[in-house]
Amino acid sequence: MNSYNTFKNSLLRKLGMVLCGILIVTACTNDLFESGNPLAPSTVMRITPTSTTINEQTTQQFTIIGGVSPFNYTVDDPASGSIDTAGLFTAANIAADATVTVTVVDAEGTVVTAAVNVKFLA
Repeated sequence: MNSYNTFKNSLLRKLGMVLCGILIVTACTNDLFESGNPLAPSTVMRITPTSTTINEQTTQQFTIIGGVSPFNYTVDDPASGSIDTAGLFTAANIAADATVTVTVVDAEGTVVTAAVNVKFLA
C-alpha cells in the first residue's frame, strides 16, 4: 500500500512539472496571448467618446482603446457625416438636427458604437 502512494505522488509531481514546462514554453513563445487561445486574456475594446454633440461642419476624433487592428469605421447616415480610417468624424452641412451612429469593427469582429448628435446651425 505504501509503495502505491509513493508511485502516485511521484507520478503527480512529474505530471505537474510537465504542465509547468508547457505553460512556460507557451508563455515564452507568446502563444499564450494569441487570438483563439482559451487561456488568453479577453480583448476588450472601447470607443471614446461614446456620445457627443457637435455642430454641423465640425469634426470629432474617436479613439479606440483595446481591440485588434485594423479597425473599420462606418456611419449609419452618410448624409449627416462621414468618418475616415483614423476615426475622424466630419459632420456634414445639414438641414436639421441629426443623430449618427458610428460603428467600429476590429480585426476579430468585435463591435463598438458611439452616438454623434449633429446640431443644425440656422
